[in-house]
Amino acid sequence: MRVNPQKYYVKSENATNHQKHLAAEYALSKDGKGYNSAGFANNRKGGPDVGHFNCSQLVWAAYYETSRIDLDKDSYGSWLGRNVSPNPGVYPKDLTGSPLVVAY
Repeated sequence: MRVNPQKYYVKSENATNHQKHLAAEYALSKDGKGYNSAGFANNRKGGPDVGHFNCSQLVWAAYYETSRIDLDKDSYGSWLGRNVSPNPGVYPKDLTGSPLVVAY
């Protein structure tokens, strides 16, 4: 059980309303695909060939597949020219720690 859960959103300067709408449509289109119970280790995948998602994977894929916005904090470092290679997985901490999102 998580204590003091937080809600997060993508900052408006990082995604337009249209991009947010596209991400929501993508996520809704995956309804019924099933849960990725294999874990987070290699879930940095999206696209039509993915048959199941976990929560972090779905949020990440929704933005990445529709607008190429990479919410994974590890990948964000490589955008800034830092020597950071993305992990093959997208964990909840990768989304909540991203500078592209904010808690409210």
